Amino acid sequence: MAILSFAPRDPAYVTYGLFDIALGVVNLAVCGGTILVLRGSSTTMAWATSIAATIPCISPCVVLGAPLGIWMMMVLLQHKRQTQT
Repeated sequence: MAILSFAPRDPAYVTYGLFDIALGVVNLAVCGGTILVLRGSSTTMAWATSIAATIPCISPCVVLGAPLGIWMMMVLLQHKRQTQT
């Protein structure tokens, strides 16, 4: 007798599956946005990537996501100030 047995039609499977798919999409967006930031092609995507990276639950790498996201925001603000002057 199994202590934890889930039926294949258990709602938890569906919920966790949808959550995993959503996190996968966000992680792909963060990785793709990072590539765009390195190329310097899209500032909107750069901002979205930096904000998504600072959220610890959805960042691809939880330990590095928040510091690198904050660093990216600081770099973007610095670049914005340089282009305004």
